[in-house]
Amino acid sequence: MNAGPTSGRIYLDLHELVTSRETAPGIRLDPAILAKQLNASTTPVREALNRLVGERLVETRTSTGYHLPLLDEPALKDLIGWSADILSLALRRAAGLAAPIELPRQSPMDYPDRIAAAFSAIVNASAQAEYIAAISQANARLHAVRLGEPDIFDDLDSEFERLDAAAQSNHAEDLRKFVTSYHRRRLKVAAELLRRRYRTERNTI
Repeated sequence: MNAGPTSGRIYLDLHELVTSRETAPGIRLDPAILAKQLNASTTPVREALNRLVGERLVETRTSTGYHLPLLDEPALKDLIGWSADILSLALRRAAGLAAPIELPRQSPMDYPDRIAAAFSAIVNASAQAEYIAAISQANARLHAVRLGEPDIFDDLDSEFERLDAAAQSNHAEDLRKFVTSYHRRRLKVAAELLRRRYRTERNTI
């Protein structure tokens, strides 16, 4: 029996679980309970959890096993700042772009997926593997926080249009200005974003 597809499915299912708004920061992730919920053995569940630990989406504690990391305001601000830094570094690397960057348009994706795809497209233009890996991880760690942004901002569609226009302008400076403005805006409301991240029905996993 080939365990590959099962392992891949378990990883994707757990990735979706730990980046969802319904799974509260700090919650314990019990491999046996998860295995039962996912109709799998504990081995691929532990493998997936360990992979998520490497991606900093899950953490381990000496006596209590796997947990979703706790999040406080300084940590959230650091993470938002890290996203801005990655994009700024990538844009510096991609300063003489030969063509505009194509962002996802008219997409049925939820807002967090759409902005993550846009930021990934921008960083991909740098062709720098470390930046590409870093923005993917930052996007995943911010996913649950971004799910609360539509409750705070009423202009996300027009904001994305400004991002698309900056990407189409083929000028890295336009994108740098947008990236700075976008992240400063989130830093100002970090406390409210954090409150909404914790306003969830705590699951027992």
